[in-house]
Amino acid sequence: MKQNLLCCLFFTLGWLAGLMPLVAMANQAAPIFSAYPNAKLRSSLAQEYEQYRIFLTADVATTDASLVTAGSLHQHFYMISNSSSLQLFQNYLAAAEQAGFQVLFQCHTEQCGSARQAKALGDTLSPENAVYNYHRNPYYLVVKRDSDQGALYAAWFIGAFKDDVAVVQVVLQEKPLRTGLINVAADRHNATDRHNATYCLLLGDK
Repeated sequence: MKQNLLCCLFFTLGWLAGLMPLVAMANQAAPIFSAYPNAKLRSSLAQEYEQYRIFLTADVATTDASLVTAGSLHQHFYMISNSSSLQLFQNYLAAAEQAGFQVLFQCHTEQCGSARQAKALGDTLSPENAVYNYHRNPYYLVVKRDSDQGALYAAWFIGAFKDDVAVVQVVLQEKPLRTGLINVAADRHNATDRHNATYCLLLGDK
């Protein structure tokens, strides 16, 4: 009986240890830009550390006008009804400028290229890797603000389809990569003991 209780304890502690990184991800600070009023979140993606390419051009076929950075990455795909892509763009631009961000690049409607080019541009920001039909009357904006923690980047693609507008948003906070997160067993014998303890519940007392 005691052996089974000890096995349960080892198994539970191991499970909690594996869960801790997921809890940390869930508690990450949210991006500084709030959602537009009445926006519905279609999908999102948060990564504690990732490398990302932000295009400073409407033509994603070339990477010459782009920047590659790494840090805490947040992506959102919002849907808004009864609005226009122009109205949303002006609101995001005003919010960014008020918060002290510098505009790195922007394009409006035909400046964002053909329908195919505009869609490809929006796809680069989407957590789903696609904006689908929401690339009509497009607007694209990339901004940056420096801080002691590292540069903070934000980018939006805003496009319409019928009566709806979609906003895909990227917020990336530069930061160094954390290392030292992997523990190495002192020796092979100890590692084998931990492996056996994990499965001892299935074996029972002998």
